[in-house]
Amino acid sequence: MALVHDFALKDSRIIIINKPNSGYGHSMNVGMQRAKGEYIGIVETDDYVDEKMFAELDKTAKLHENADIVKCNF
Repeated sequence: MALVHDFALKDSRIIIINKPNSGYGHSMNVGMQRAKGEYIGIVETDDYVDEKMFAELDKTAKLHENADIVKCNF
């Protein structure tokens, strides 16, 4: 079983979507359509995630209530 399946078993917020390869954009759209919750966080394979990154993004989003997007450059 893949590592991602182990995480999904431990955390109900993780949903694995198995689908044929259809390119980055289509895959991103499928994921965003299935996403639930207040925010969508996108982390790509070449991204670095600092342990405080999402807390800082959350703080910034709350500071700018009308913001549609909050991003960082890591």
